[in-house]
Amino acid sequence: MSRRLALTSAALVAVVLAFVAAIVANAWPHAAAEISRERSPLAWLSSTLLVASAAVALAVGLRERERPAFWALAAGLFALALDERFMFHERLKALVLRRVFDYDRAAMGIWGDLPMALIPLAGAWVLWSLRAELWRRSCRPWILAAFALGAVAIALDIATEAALVQVAEELLETAAETAMLIALLAVAEAKLRGAEVTRG
Repeated sequence: MSRRLALTSAALVAVVLAFVAAIVANAWPHAAAEISRERSPLAWLSSTLLVASAAVALAVGLRERERPAFWALAAGLFALALDERFMFHERLKALVLRRVFDYDRAAMGIWGDLPMALIPLAGAWVLWSLRAELWRRSCRPWILAAFALGAVAIALDIATEAALVQVAEELLETAAETAMLIALLAVAEAKLRGAEVTRG
């Protein structure tokens, strides 16, 4: 990892931590409810991180002779940003509850959340397609952290609606999105350095 990328990554992490701290300070003593609330400032931050990651993936994918899987990654990240902002999976869950289970939450159980399990599966396929690019030394820890934290966040979201668990899920989700953005910035920097070496 170059010095510039290390400083950029540290600054990004610091900004995210400061943003979360500001949410907690502003909403105290109701910070837990504010963090887990839909369309909260944290949800806005999540969607912003996802859009930024999608933009970096698209920029890399637009380079000549780059893998089309970067476009799929960009599209997937942008779709997640839209879902975070407009709550599509919550609306799908409400539709399943109404149409299939006639408002019986106990009968529905986790069935309304199971479509979310497709996210890490699709993500794993795209990331595997890009393993050569994403397994660089500067990118590897961040991409592993992004995938692991995101998978745990989705598992917690499916497993329970307990208030404190939902807070943990939202924070893990934001951490995963931050790690993904840093990983993609590492890929973009490596591509730029490679292009400079080729031109030289």
